[in-house]
Amino acid sequence: MHGTWFGGLPEPRRAAILERARLKAIGEGERLYAIGDPPNGLFAVLEGGVRLANYPSPGLERLNLIVGPGDWFGEISVLDGGPRPHDAVGADTSKILHLSLAAIDVIAQSDPYFYRELALIACRHQRMQLAAMGRIVTMRPEASLAYALLHLAIAGDKHAAKDTELIAQISQESLASMVGVSRQTLSRLLKRLEAAKVIRVGYSRLTIRDRDRLVAEAQLEPDEALAIRKPWT
Repeated sequence: MHGTWFGGLPEPRRAAILERARLKAIGEGERLYAIGDPPNGLFAVLEGGVRLANYPSPGLERLNLIVGPGDWFGEISVLDGGPRPHDAVGADTSKILHLSLAAIDVIAQSDPYFYRELALIACRHQRMQLAAMGRIVTMRPEASLAYALLHLAIAGDKHAAKDTELIAQISQESLASMVGVSRQTLSRLLKRLEAAKVIRVGYSRLTIRDRDRLVAEAQLEPDEALAIRKPWT
């Protein structure tokens, strides 16, 4: 509730969503929808996480976002009726809330402003993408990598509030694409962080061992640093 899109809705809208939404469990690697699928509703993560990814070239996955508990997604195709622009795949064993297109239409018939609320989800995601692109253009690769690792770990780890370490589950090819560097440059950056005992590199997963040092590497503004530390307190 707190600080989420759902929490900011008027109580009658929240009640209408909960009345018509259905729970769904998915396993790690299980798809909710694939690129090119027709729209099938709006989703929220209750537990676990979901990876939103596309494939700009054969064999290359570009991870757009990992959505975690409290996050809603799938709004673009709901709003414009177009095909899904990415795969939505379980990043872990996850519990999902699903609001079907039929349920959305029923809510909107009695509450026309509901579609404006859906547009706010799209605006939030767009702002996140623009902020990430801005960091790639203006920040040193080391800072962009640290920033990406922090957000991936927080979004993808349902135990973020109590674990002593956070895990970022992503292939190095996808991470290089996110940070805007070559695979070779990424390998060099990761080796430096691992040698400094800031992270531990594993197969398709990176463990954050020293959060404070990684926050410092990300060169965040004071308010950003405070916000990004919040899930660990």
